[in-house]
Parts: sequence; C-alpha cells; structure tokens
Amino acid sequence: MNLWASYCDICRKESPAVAQVSRLAGTRVRFLGVDTLDKRAAAVRFAEQHKLSFPIAFDPNGIVADKYHVPGLPYTFFISSTGTRILGVNIGALTAKSLLNILHKLYGISIAAT
Repeated sequence: MNLWASYCDICRKESPAVAQVSRLAGTRVRFLGVDTLDKRAAAVRFAEQHKLSFPIAFDPNGIVADKYHVPGLPYTFFISSTGTRILGVNIGALTAKSLLNILHKLYGISIAAT
C-alpha cells in the first residue's frame, strides 16, 4: 500500500519505479495506491501520466495516513497476503531495485527487472 499525492515531488520521482515493478509482478503481488490529501482530478491525471495500472484509493481527508501515523509522503506499507499484518514499511522514494529487493526479502518473490 503506497501512500502518495500528485503534489509530492518525491512521489513523482518514485512513481515510475512503482509502476514498472507493478507491471513486472503481474498477479504475484497486489499493489494499492492511496492518494492522500489531494484533489481527485489531479490524482487521476498523475496516475495516467505515470501509468499506474494498479487500483488507486482516494483519501482527500488523509484518514488512512492518520490511522497509520504516516509522517510524510511517499510512505509504503508491505502487508501480509491475508491483509492482517504489516510486514515492513518504506519511508521515502522507492527505486525499482529497492522495491524488487523488498519484495524478495518479505515475500520470497523474484522478479527480473527489465
């Protein structure tokens, strides 16, 4: 679960890597973006521009960020396959390499980068 916003410069840097790894992972990993404290139209443009093909939840009031005590964006949670446990977090921008390494470490999934 990746919390981001269209106005976040670091999120802009991170988005291509998350989009790429999401496409490479296919159905082996489920990605969810949470657009946080943002305008829906801006978020939709951002998702289209960065080719985010995974589901996006819109949280204009920052309820998810508040619930999980997120100090800033981007912030990524790695959640168990049952959805009941947080296995890890990443604060700040992910690169494709770092995201692939985390997926391998936490879930045992090996994905070849292109």
